[in-house]
Amino acid sequence: MADVQTLDHLPESPNPAPTRTDSASFDSRGDGVMSWLVALVPAINTLIAGLNAVIGHLNTVVANLLPIQQAADNAAVASAKASEAATIRDDAVAQTQSRMEKADAFANAPLNAEVEVGKYSARHYATQAAASASAASAVSGLPAFGAGDAGKAVVVNDTCTGFSIEVVSRCKNLFVTQG
Repeated sequence: MADVQTLDHLPESPNPAPTRTDSASFDSRGDGVMSWLVALVPAINTLIAGLNAVIGHLNTVVANLLPIQQAADNAAVASAKASEAATIRDDAVAQTQSRMEKADAFANAPLNAEVEVGKYSARHYATQAAASASAASAVSGLPAFGAGDAGKAVVVNDTCTGFSIEVVSRCKNLFVTQG
């Protein structure tokens, strides 16, 4: 930083100052004040130049502080956004967990256990379907499909109507043909 003169380094003022009532020494004291003023002007100019240099440095500091403040503000905004994102993430994780539990319940809840009011699991309906198929097999006299019967078929021909039904085990294929 520039060397700044302080008021301590200014030339001493003449003492005593000239007064109009002192006609004997007024001229010499007036000359002393004039000499002092002549010496004071460069000292004041040096002081002003030093103060201008300090102001220039202060302006640089202020200019450098602005991006620092902006960075601090941006960091605060980023921190708030990160907190919001973490909250959204946590909510999403909780919702996902809840939905996974619901999906598991709809897949695996035991027979007659409601997952939601009036809604049951796939296991419930599969158990009921197996029981229904077994009961239908027992009533109709047709063989029931079981484990190891994959690919086997039952064909029922109705000679009165000319229609036949073919049911293939372990597939969702049901063929209705006219004979």
